[in-house]
Amino acid sequence: CKEFDNAISLIYKEEFLRLPTKQDLKSICRLHKEVHGVDGYFGDLDCTHTYWKNCPKAWQGSYKNGKEEKPSIVLEGISDYHTFFWH
Repeated sequence: CKEFDNAISLIYKEEFLRLPTKQDLKSICRLHKEVHGVDGYFGDLDCTHTYWKNCPKAWQGSYKNGKEEKPSIVLEGISDYHTFFWH
């Protein structure tokens, strides 16, 4: 729903729905090194397959992997120590 998307964007865009700045990255990497002792660590990557119910027939072969019978897309994201979601 376009109205929902617009409302979420207005509320969260400035702080949460943005690319990390250089300062954000430095701060996150420094925190992970202090907490976990790992240098250059940015966050945790996770992926999930989501079924694409209305995938066009001509595209279905490209959106099936070996284990899924239905076409799917992969959603991936990275969350940092503060559970900010970067992608």
